[in-house]
Amino acid sequence: MLAHNLQHTNATVHCPLAVTPHNAAGLLSAAGAPRRFDYLKIDIDSYDCDVLAAILAAGYRPKVIQMETGTIPPPVRFASHFTNIYSRPHAQIYQVQ
Repeated sequence: MLAHNLQHTNATVHCPLAVTPHNAAGLLSAAGAPRRFDYLKIDIDSYDCDVLAAILAAGYRPKVIQMETGTIPPPVRFASHFTNIYSRPHAQIYQVQ
């Protein structure tokens, strides 16, 4: 439905089975994403920061990044990191040039 609604725009919708820190940059590359693009939204509800770190480490530089963050106040530090035993049924990367 999203692809249908965006068919007259310059947005690309790519729905892989799973986005991980190991394949995120490759998925962007396979989708034809330029190194510098306007908007990146990550909403995996778990290891979002690991995926973002991998994307940035691969040289991608979105102008705007939209992500959810927890509401754990300082000085507590918390992160949910990717592991091979954790899986999600699907995740999506939306890229607008």
